[in-house]
This record gives sequence, structure tokens and C-alpha cells, in this order.
Amino acid sequence: MRFESSFEPINPKMRKQWKQLERNNIVWAQHWRHDDGPRPTLCVIHGFMGSPYLFNGLFFSLPWFYRTGYDVMLYTLPFHGRRAEKGSPFSGYGFFSQGMAGFAETMAQAVHDFRSVMDWLRDTGVDRIALTGMSLGGYTSALVASADDRLEAVIPNVPVVTPERTFDEWWPANKLIELGRTFGTISREDSAAASAYHCALNYRPLVPRDQRLIITGLGDRLAPPQQAEALWEHWDHCALHWFPGNHILHVSQPDYLRRMNRFLRPFMWD
Repeated sequence: MRFESSFEPINPKMRKQWKQLERNNIVWAQHWRHDDGPRPTLCVIHGFMGSPYLFNGLFFSLPWFYRTGYDVMLYTLPFHGRRAEKGSPFSGYGFFSQGMAGFAETMAQAVHDFRSVMDWLRDTGVDRIALTGMSLGGYTSALVASADDRLEAVIPNVPVVTPERTFDEWWPANKLIELGRTFGTISREDSAAASAYHCALNYRPLVPRDQRLIITGLGDRLAPPQQAEALWEHWDHCALHWFPGNHILHVSQPDYLRRMNRFLRPFMWD
């Protein structure tokens, strides 16, 4: 499915630039529906550069969730997949190529467009929606849970929570970020303040505490455990699942997929 985004940048100085992003301003999603639907729907938001539907379907075992009865919605983030502008060297390039102001607007658009997808699901009769997402998708999921109370459950998976801290810890990206700050005469404090707008730690979740589950890896270097712990503390020590793996290698993944299924059932079916 696709439709034109109704998003308009908050910053007036970014609006002319945003109107020129023809491909990014078309929202894309893939919807798996049962013939006797609508049914409770599990929505999935991919990570940075990880937009292919096939990859996400296999990684999250979505055919299994579909067979257990769920409809499934795979949402494409701005500047990824078919939303990448012509000439982009890779899927997701535009996410950070617009500068700090553009990054803020991109996150706002990610939340805005997903809420439009929720509007469409509601209009077609779906009355129960759950959301999960990996990495950048987990970051976005946490933000959606702070902006919309229509989610029955939210499950950020290996979420990035404080981008500035993450950038400082990623080598060699941290050297490039430091170089950019130097030439841009931007201090680390100013840079952190610029990203505070789209940090879930600055907003209260609208999804009830017992309907939140965080999944994270003990050996994750891209989204270190401290990131998930910060969200866990902010989310009132909600349910938390650790797995013995990292950002890419999700060891014992079947354990957390089964836990997700058990966790979701009371809110989605009972």
C-alpha cells in the first residue's frame, strides 16, 4: 500500500526543502491480511538500512505470527526503500543527510506517517494494534507510544534511546561526528539538545505500563544494554527481556518470540 504523506515540517525553514522530497513523501507499507479480517494487527518498523520486507518477515518470524492469527503491517521509515530519494547511495541515507534539523523533522515524519497508517487500520475496522520495531525502529516505536494512545502494546527491540550517546560510542562514526561538530562549531551539549526533541526519555508513554515490553541483547555494541535500561527506568520498570546476543545475532530468538506471543495475547485476543 502507498499514500501521500500529509506531514509538514515543524520548522518553517525546512518546509520548502521537504516539499522537494518527492519519493520520501510517499508512504509505503506492506499489509498481510486474512480473508476473514480485519483481525488484530501486529505492526513492525525496521531498523536503519534494514527496510526490505522479506528480511523483516523472516527475521521477526512474521509468517509464524500470521499463522497464529494476526494480520501484519510492515511500515517503511522515511528515506528507506522506495522512499529513498533518487541518487541516494543507500537506503536510509536521507535520514541523516539533512543535518540536525532534518533529522528532527525525519523523526517527526516517521511518527506522523505511522499514525496515518493507524488511522487507515482503524478506518478498515481493526480495533487492536500492537507495535514492535528493531533498533531505529525500536526508537521510533517508543516515540509512537508517547504520541498515540491507540496501541494495545508496544515492544521496542534492541532500541537506540539516546542517539547522541550512541554516536559518541560508535567507532569510527564517533570520529566523523566529532569532526563534523568541530567544523560546524557545534558543541556536544548543543548537539544533544538538538536531538532531545525526538528522544523518548523526554515524553511520558501513553501505553499503560503492563502493555510495554523491552527486548535487548546483553552483548549489543550498537545499542548497548544501558540504552534499553534507560528506557526501562523511564517506563516505570516495565517488562524487560534479555537475550544472550548482540544487535545482529539474536541468540535464543525463539525464546523472546514466544514471550512476545504470550505477552500480546491478553491485550490482542482476550
